[in-house]
Amino acid sequence: YDVTLADDEIMAVCGSQEGIAHVGFAFAGPNDLILAPDPGYPIFTFGPLMTGATIALYPLREENNWQLDFNDIPEDIAERAKAIVVSYPNNPTSHFCRLLAFCAAVKSVADRAFYEKLVLFAREHNMIVLHDNAYSDLMLDGTDGLSFLSIPGAKEVGVEFNSLSKTYNLTGMRVSFVVGNRELIARFRAFRSQIDYGTFYPIQAGAVAALNGPQDIVMRNRKTVLQYRQF
Repeated sequence: YDVTLADDEIMAVCGSQEGIAHVGFAFAGPNDLILAPDPGYPIFTFGPLMTGATIALYPLREENNWQLDFNDIPEDIAERAKAIVVSYPNNPTSHFCRLLAFCAAVKSVADRAFYEKLVLFAREHNMIVLHDNAYSDLMLDGTDGLSFLSIPGAKEVGVEFNSLSKTYNLTGMRVSFVVGNRELIARFRAFRSQIDYGTFYPIQAGAVAALNGPQDIVMRNRKTVLQYRQF
């Protein structure tokens, strides 16, 4: 994705769901407001709720290709919000099963112009962006995925979660990562040091093999999902 990351801008998590579930504890609590999508994957709201924060839902509409319209967020809500959860390729605009979630992802893709608006919106309202990018390698239209962090200034306002579960079929191994803003990563690492003892070494080795090995599995997964989507 043409994103350069320092060591202190990277942290492993036990699956992106675990990471998104707990990241709010690094910065949020009672009296804080978190923006989350509607419809949205349940952990996008339940994670912040566990910290005691209040959730404000922003609508995603089919006629807008399930993309966030920043005008739908009232100014007073935007000013109060501590963070916003965003997920593109989107999950779930159709989530009857994992394969349908993959298929939905191609319908709900954000481009660079959207992310540029997102970075500007976050800067203007001093809020944190939590971007779930788990489906970034399963673009079914032949295009390459996009990282929110490839936008200038993105690392100043947020972090991004990605997963080996979707791209490499390593779902049961529970190995993913969060990357981006070093201050948030540091605070999140401090919190997770109290609830996690690190990743089992064979799982680390499997993740390294997936990332550094032949990448034909990614194209094979895309073709398989595309067949189900056409069905």
